[in-house]
Order: sequence, then C-alpha cells, then structure tokens
Amino acid sequence: MSNPRVSPIALAIQISKAWGPHFPVDVRQIAFELSSKQADPIVKIEGLNLKGAEGLLARNGTSHRWGIAFSTHIREPGKINFTIGHELAHYLCHRADLADRILCSRADMVDFRTPGGKEANIEQEANSFASYLLMPIEDFRKRVDGQRVTIELLKDCAERYDTTVSATALKLVDFTDQPVVVVSSEDRRVRWAWSSASAFQMGFYFRKGATIPAMSATAQCFESGPSANVERGVSSPAPMWSSVADVLESAIAQPFYKSVFTVLHVTQSAPTNVTLDEEPVQDSYDVQPSPFDPSDIRKRSKQSEN
Repeated sequence: MSNPRVSPIALAIQISKAWGPHFPVDVRQIAFELSSKQADPIVKIEGLNLKGAEGLLARNGTSHRWGIAFSTHIREPGKINFTIGHELAHYLCHRADLADRILCSRADMVDFRTPGGKEANIEQEANSFASYLLMPIEDFRKRVDGQRVTIELLKDCAERYDTTVSATALKLVDFTDQPVVVVSSEDRRVRWAWSSASAFQMGFYFRKGATIPAMSATAQCFESGPSANVERGVSSPAPMWSSVADVLESAIAQPFYKSVFTVLHVTQSAPTNVTLDEEPVQDSYDVQPSPFDPSDIRKRSKQSEN
C-alpha cells in the first residue's frame, strides 16, 4: 500500500520547523538541499523572460533534473521568493503528475482557497505551501495580534519575511480571526479580493469587477498616485465599503502594475446570518509521512547562528 499523500501545508510546516526562527527563510537553499536527496533534483533556479507567466517548474530535457524559473519582469525580491516557494511546492507535491513542466500565471499566484470553498487545486496548494514556509503562523501571529490591520503593519511583516505586501496580506487573511478584506483593483474596479473567514461570515466580500467607492482612499490613489497613499488607515464608515460595517481603510498605489492595493479592517459591524458550508482551514495539521528528512536544513540553520 502506498503512503498517503502529504499535505502541502503539513510539509511546509515541517520544513519551517526544521529551518527554525531565522528570517527571512532562504527558499533557494531549501529547494537545493531538499531536492539533492532525490533522484531528480532541482539543479537551477534563475530568472527568465517568461511570456505571460510568473513562474515555471520544468524538467531539463530528457534528464532526471529540474529547474525553477521566475519572470525577469518581477521587480520585488519578495515576489521572487514567493514564486520560488510556489514552484518548489509543485516540485515536492505535484511533479509526479506533471509531464515536463508547469507554467504559473500572475492569477495563479493569488489563487487561494476561499473560506468554505471546494477542495484546493494545485495552484492553491502551491500558494498555501509558499505562505506557510515563508511566513510561519506562530511568528506571524506574535507580530499582528491585538493590532489594527493596515498596510503599515503588513509592510513591517513583509520586510521580516522578505515577501510582498500582497502575499503577506493574503497570508494574514488565511489565519486571522479578525474581519479583514484585501482588495487589488485596476481601472477603479476589483481585480481580485479575499476575505477572512469572519469577514466572509458577516457578508463582507467583493466580486470581481465591483466598482471602487468614489469617495474612498483607494479612489484617491487612482486619482493622485502614490502621493495619496494611506498606509496607517483612515476611517471609512458604512455604507462606503459595506452596508454592514465601518472599516479602517489603508491603500497604496502600485503604478508599475497600474493598480491599487487596499486593506479593509472592520471596526464596527452589525450581526448577519451568513454561514459557511464548512470550517475554514485552521492553524493545525495532521502529522503525515514525509518523503523528506529536513535534518540538513536544521543543521545549516543552527550553524548560521554561530
């Protein structure tokens, strides 16, 4: 009988614990060291001009070796780290089902399983793996518990983990018990939005294409660019963003992507009767057999302290 399939989240937590509380996590080192014990290791991680994609996991011709690539159009080092982590997840968890390669788009990198959603697809699994590896929940919680969620707070966390603000925000939404919604918008319309479980339960979420409120800080960022950024947040009473909640709104313009990134933290709300079909993923996991021995990572991370 074959071993049960290892959960990407469980595997990421195992690797993270072996690495220890050393930040940022060196995802390249982990990729090379873990795969070196396999018959088909990762031998190269590099930037390539990937047309229409942000990440790539590919077999090197007919050999039993793999390479990871990230788009040279990615500007932020944190986004490169997350992309490498995403592709490492495909290598560790999905390569047996791949032919020779998998290309991952910009949309794939923000495809997270929603609260109450169906079973995760492989892109959602890869994003979860990368987030749990680069931003361990125990450490993350210590930095955000008891604080209002704003872009200023998320920037501080992103600097610690060497990730992007958007990836950091999506990770927080995945585990926080606070009602928080993060929104990426283009042309004053929602491109994507993710709600925490508690925000979703109260009916606070947005569909793709929804119009950005005209009097919001987000709209001002579209109008004036980075000079209108509000990182610490401003009060946006109902019904500006929601008919059921007053929110603290923080927003920053992202001219390179022609977009605005927004964080909405509910400060006061009315009760609703919205329910989920199932419980959201919690910060717990079943211990499952792992095909990897992370002892070398543990050894190397301890040596780095000396």
